[in-house]
Parts: sequence; C-alpha cells; structure tokens
Amino acid sequence: AGVARVRASAITFGGGTPCSGTIQTEGKNVGNGSSCALVGTGDLQTNAQLAFTLVAGAAVPKQGNPVVDHSAPACELGVDQRGTLRPQGEGCDTGAVERTPADPFTDEGSDR
Repeated sequence: AGVARVRASAITFGGGTPCSGTIQTEGKNVGNGSSCALVGTGDLQTNAQLAFTLVAGAAVPKQGNPVVDHSAPACELGVDQRGTLRPQGEGCDTGAVERTPADPFTDEGSDR
C-alpha cells in the first residue's frame, strides 16, 4: 500500500477493499464510504452511490450524483477530459468529467 495525493477527485469502489493505502487529500474530493478518511477542506464522504453513465468513452456523473457542482466556487481546471468548458452549472463537478445539459439524465449507455 502506498500514498496517493488527491484533489477534486471522485473516489468510488465497485467492491473489494477500498483505500488500502494512505490518501493525502488536498480537498474537494467526494468518496463513497468512510474507509478513505477524506478530511480535507471541501471533502465529502457519502453513502450515496456515485453513479456514472458511459457517454462516448467518458464516465459522466448521473443526475443527482453528489459530485455535480461540488467543487464550487473555483474550478481546478478550465476544461474536463472531453474538452468541455467548466463550470456547466452552479459550480464545477468533482472528477475528470463535467456534466453538461446535453448529457443523458437516465441510464443511456453503460454504467460505471
């Protein structure tokens, strides 16, 4: 187990042992469960499912996902991994992909 430094990241697990190493948080992270001990400024640990829909190869947060608009007021990066400008809502979404009004609201595509 090693050390991972994370900032403005969505940390979710599909099973197994989450966070078996040490996480150094730099804030604005969202994680499901409590094993990661996210205690940085703006971090959110939740039991809510961090649900995503696969759209054109990107894991887009589903409507109601707590990562949506979580990184307000400031964005870590001006664009997401798809090249989409940030923010698209009240604030930037935590993680690599920014949800846009054009993204599906339901389970279109494969879940991640």
